[in-house]
Amino acid sequence: MDYFDKRRQLGQHIVEMRKAQRISQKQLALMSDINKGYLSEIENGISNISVNKLFRIADALGVPPMDLFAGIEGEEEGDCATT
Repeated sequence: MDYFDKRRQLGQHIVEMRKAQRISQKQLALMSDINKGYLSEIENGISNISVNKLFRIADALGVPPMDLFAGIEGEEEGDCATT
């Protein structure tokens, strides 16, 4: 399983949602109380985002947190593995 690729997909989806709402990266950073540089790393799949920051971004975009994962390969409904 390639977690970097999944982080990259998550970041790209955040970018798409942000741009669809005509929100700049700087605006989203301010709205979600996240450093702009760190938000850039999240959007590029470089940083491993915390759950709290994920919730902040979702709130700032006005979407449920699960919507940020929509379309990520291997993250379809019912695709959770138990250990």
